[in-house]
Parts: sequence; C-alpha cells; structure tokens
Amino acid sequence: MTNKKNNSDQIREYKSFLAVNLKEETKLLLKKLKLALIISILIILTIYTLIDLSVHHGGDLHKSIFTLNFHEFWTYLIIFTFFVIIYIFGNFIIKKQVILDRIIKESEQTYLRLISGAYDLFSGIQDGIVVLDKDLNILHINPTIEKWYSHKNQIIGKKCYEIYENRNINCEDCPNLSLIKDKLIKSKIHAINNKNNNEIGWVEIFSFPLFDQDTANMIGIINYCKNITEKVKAEKMVIEENKKLQELDQFRKNLITRVSHELKTPLNSIQSATQHLLANYKNHINSRIIRFIDTIHKGGLRLNALVENILDTSILESGKFVIKRKKTNLSEVIQKCIDEIIILAIKRNLTLKSELSDSLFLNIDRFRIEQVIINILSNAIKNTPPEGEIQISTIENNNHVDLRIKDNGIGLTKEEIEMLFTPFGKIERYGKNLNVDIDGTGIGLYLSKEIVELHEGQLFVESPGRNCGSTFTLRLYKA
Repeated sequence: MTNKKNNSDQIREYKSFLAVNLKEETKLLLKKLKLALIISILIILTIYTLIDLSVHHGGDLHKSIFTLNFHEFWTYLIIFTFFVIIYIFGNFIIKKQVILDRIIKESEQTYLRLISGAYDLFSGIQDGIVVLDKDLNILHINPTIEKWYSHKNQIIGKKCYEIYENRNINCEDCPNLSLIKDKLIKSKIHAINNKNNNEIGWVEIFSFPLFDQDTANMIGIINYCKNITEKVKAEKMVIEENKKLQELDQFRKNLITRVSHELKTPLNSIQSATQHLLANYKNHINSRIIRFIDTIHKGGLRLNALVENILDTSILESGKFVIKRKKTNLSEVIQKCIDEIIILAIKRNLTLKSELSDSLFLNIDRFRIEQVIINILSNAIKNTPPEGEIQISTIENNNHVDLRIKDNGIGLTKEEIEMLFTPFGKIERYGKNLNVDIDGTGIGLYLSKEIVELHEGQLFVESPGRNCGSTFTLRLYKA
C-alpha cells in the first residue's frame, strides 16, 4: 500500500509541475522575443546610422542627427515597421507554439492518468500481472508478482522464463511463444520456488496479446498469473487418497480370495461327511440326529455356493474372469436347470410351466450360462409366495434369443430395480410379512449380469410394482 500511495503522489506532483512550468515557459518566451526585437532594432539602427554618417555626412555626427532628410526618414520608418511586423508574427508563432505545447502537455497528463489508473488497477488485483515485450523481456509487474518472487534480485528486464522456472532457454510448450507464433491463447502451470528452490506454491499463467491502438499490431504480451496452490494441493491429496483406496481395495480383494479359498477345504469336508452319513447311515441313526445332519448338509451347500460366488466376483473385479464359449443347445441347458431346481419349487408349492424351442444353438459358455439361469430361477422361486406360478419361455428373433422367466410373486419397486444388479444389492424382506424366502447375499444377480455382458448379451428385469410379479429377460445374440 505504501508503494502504491507514493507512486500516485509522485504522478500528481509531476502533473502540477507540468502545469506551472507551461505558464512560466510561455512568459519567458514572450519576454525573450521582445528583448530580441528591441536589441535587433537598436543594432540595425546603430549600424545604419554609422553607415549613413560615413557615406552621406562625412563623419559629421551633428549633421547626421539634426539634418534627417526624406530618404533617411523613410529608411528608418521601414526598418521600424519591419521589426514591428516581425514582432507581431513572432508573437503569433509563440502563441501557436504555446497552444501546441499545451496539447502535448495535456496528452502527457492523459497518458500519466492512464498509467496511474493502470498501476492502481494492477496493484488492486490479487493475482499476478506481468507485462512482456515481444522478446519476452519483463517490462512491468504488479505488487503480487513482487511478493511471489521477492527472493529474486531483479525482475524487470529479465526474460519471463528466468523468473518463472530459473531457465536460460524458453520453457517447453511456452504459451507466450504460442501466442506470438500461432496466435493461440494458452496457459501453463509453474511452481513458485523460494530462494532454496523449494516449492511453496503453484500458478497458472495465461498469455494475452497487447495491441498497438493505431496499427492494431501486437506489441507485447500480458501474463495473467492465477494462484492455484490450494487447487493443486487438493488434487495431489485426491491422487494420494485414491492411491491409498486402490491399495486398500486390492488388499480387500486379496483377503476375500484368500479367505474364500481357505473356507473351501473345511466346507468340502463338511459336505462330504454329511453326504456320506445321509447316504450310508440314514437307517442306522436316530431320525432327530438325521434332521440335524441334513440341516448341516444344506447349510454347507448354501455356504459353498456363497463362497463360489464371492470367488467369482473377486476374479471378475480383477479382470481375470474368462469364459469358454462353444456351440451349445440353449434349450437343453435351460431344461437341465429346471430339472435341478424343481425340488425347491415343489417344496414351496409353486407351479413351473415351460415353453421351450426344441433346439437353440448358440456360442456360449455352458457352465456360466447354467449359473445365470439357476440364479434367476432361484430368485423367482424365493420371491413367489406359495401357490404361485413361474413361466419359463424362449423367443427366437432374427439376431438374438430371449429367455423369459416370469413370476406372479411380490414384484419390485423402481428403487429396488435400481439396486438389484449391484454388488451385494440384496433387497431386505425381514419383517414385511411377504411370505417369501429371505435368504441370499445379493451377489448372484450382480454376477449373472456380468457373465451375460461378457457374452455380449443383456440381462434386464421388468415389474409393474409391488405384488404384481416380475419378468427377467436373458438376451443372447446369435453369432
């Protein structure tokens, strides 16, 4: 603020000095003109008198002074008149000169006002302003630049790249050169370093042309330097946090994969043991114990299916999920899935109706498509109350085949449809008295959709709303 005030005071003092100096100069010029004319008249008259005295009066001064003839009178009169005309003309020229000087001085004052206004404007801007010539020499800076680069011994007169990046040659992708050569307005981010060359901030520098008002030619460049230190710090923090999140996510995936693999061994032992007991010792063990063994066996099967889904999801997220496609009869695959799951439907007292084509050969991964169909059928059975009905049909089109699984169960709301195919997007049914199977993790449908998309197909659901049933459509395209 002190520098700004001193600069404005200096400009006002200079303007006052110009006004006073102009008046004094005019008076002095007029005095000099009068004095020069008087001296000139006296010198000319003296010279003429001496010549006349010598030529016409034989050197007699008395005769020359008191015997003025007609010729001499007119000679003196002409000389006097000549000098009067010179005086009048000279006075006119001086006044014209004074007017021109006044115009020039007023122009200078206007220029000083502009400079003063520009200085005040530059001083008031919180961001940095640097004025360059076409050779990239720094001509003017505002106080913000002085503050940022206060450790520099000299700024004015140096090249911009010497200040911005401590270089002896132009910066790469220099926006100032782009402006001069290609007429393109660009920006570049530079670090602000302290005297120990440590980063203390960052600025984004925009280059704008400075034009001559008369010729419209570019005569310089204005660099607008915006402080983006906080923005850069925030971006670096986001990058660092994102890196940490990626590391945590990778750790999570590795942990899930490791734990899932470790669970498979004891699960296989439990399943094998319970299956062996149920198959070979059912008639030798108390019926109450058999029920417990059967419960353990079913729990093992369910837990094993969950572990398999988790492993598949982990492999899918890692990008290592591979499908092995070959020509397969889709109708045969669907019928096999119905046969496997019919027991669940019977236990819930549901009716399954199917209307399938005899043969629909497609290029698919049989195991994975079976996994998808089982998931969809299981979902339909779980969400259809007893006495309900599930319809399974295939529709063949020119370039694709649709498998439709329609139920008259509890249906889905719009909000539930949006979360249905997301990881762990399980829709909670606890305490809603919907008379449906509430078991499940929400992984199956997410995994099914991903498998279908790997087949370049589609999996979508339609439902009019609660208690209006749902229709899942698996669409696979022909090769």
